[in-house]
Amino acid sequence: MIEQQLVVAVIGWPKTDYRLAYLFKTLDSIRQCVTFDQTLDQRIIVSCESAEVTKAFRRTTMIECHQRGVGVYWREEDFPGLGANSNNALRVAKVLGATHILLSQDDWMFQTPVPVTEDMRFLDERTDYALIRYATFYTKFAGMIDGTHGSRRLMDVLIPGPYAYGDQPHLRRATFDREFGWYYEHAPEAGEDYAKPEQKLADTLTEGKWKIAAYEPNVVEHCGTLSTSLERQGQAPSPSP
Repeated sequence: MIEQQLVVAVIGWPKTDYRLAYLFKTLDSIRQCVTFDQTLDQRIIVSCESAEVTKAFRRTTMIECHQRGVGVYWREEDFPGLGANSNNALRVAKVLGATHILLSQDDWMFQTPVPVTEDMRFLDERTDYALIRYATFYTKFAGMIDGTHGSRRLMDVLIPGPYAYGDQPHLRRATFDREFGWYYEHAPEAGEDYAKPEQKLADTLTEGKWKIAAYEPNVVEHCGTLSTSLERQGQAPSPSP
């Protein structure tokens, strides 16, 4: 039997005070809400774009992540982008030996406990499902999944449908790229839609007739909607010059 190993891979852009605040709140919420089996090998990493990141922000990121037991991996290539940074996070997770990867951007806070060991078991048993989503904003469902294990409710995502797959937190098998490939990445062009890497993968999922499971209701909240409260509460870190 293959030893199960989970890598939580967070994609980060720590180049402003509030983006750093989002990152640290996201990491803290993962520690508090993503419940692991004590026998499960698990790690949390952050893949960070280095473009436009000052030495002060870089130092703050390293110090704060180290204190949280989180590994930081910088992407040093010339061009930034969602697809490229996502791929970097996924490749690091695979090198670390992950059998499953929980991928999230740095601005999603987990709000309620997530029994990720049960979710890993679901994906191992139901190989017709490509992934489990933890947020389903703007998404429609085809119905509840029969025989859903555990105490939470898993729904079938309507495919094709609005926002069937998005850059929201989700769990996937580490072999995901074998079926669907990697995110589309290249030097960004002026006026190009930033969501193109996500849409390309969404098209692949739709064409392949794969299934997507999702939590209902959502178990995460988008930090971006909390920006004004973060500002009022003064919760952004202050990097040293």
